[in-house]
Amino acid sequence: MKLINIIYGLRDPRNDVYYYIGKSSVGVNRPLTHLIESHSSSIKTWVSELKEKELNPLIDIIEEVNNLDSLAIREKYWIDYYYNLNPSLLNVQSLPREIEEIRSEKTDEEFDKLAAIIEKIPEILKRERMIRGIRQEELSELTGMSRSTISLLERGSNISFDSIKNYFNAIVAKNRITTVKKERVRNTEK
Repeated sequence: MKLINIIYGLRDPRNDVYYYIGKSSVGVNRPLTHLIESHSSSIKTWVSELKEKELNPLIDIIEEVNNLDSLAIREKYWIDYYYNLNPSLLNVQSLPREIEEIRSEKTDEEFDKLAAIIEKIPEILKRERMIRGIRQEELSELTGMSRSTISLLERGSNISFDSIKNYFNAIVAKNRITTVKKERVRNTEK
């Protein structure tokens, strides 16, 4: 039986630790390409270091996957599994290092605040609309969104960043219009 869909690992012969987990829908041809020309600079560096010592990564077939649709899911499973054994896994390390370099205490705080607010957006929008005395029908006219879309948005369904901005901008604009009208009324009463 010819292996076609596989999950494979590249193992360091010096310590028997996997440094890369990958998937292939063309059998062992894909893992062999890493020995010649890898798509990843970190794998290229690792393979070059091994070659300088007259060694090559060992290629192991970790799993044969019958269904092509399951290949990516199984790859993720095995990456997670081996990452827990070796956090220096090369195909996962490139992104975290980049993220780590640009993260700061301030960006961590901003991200935590955003995460805390995201789930409350529908509640916040509805509360602001009601505090400002704007009916859904009126907001529908101001935003160009249907009343049912506004209702869905306020319940946390059908949310997109554009619809939130549109909703927010309409409420802010309505508040400014109302404030200007109140100022005019006060000025004429004097």
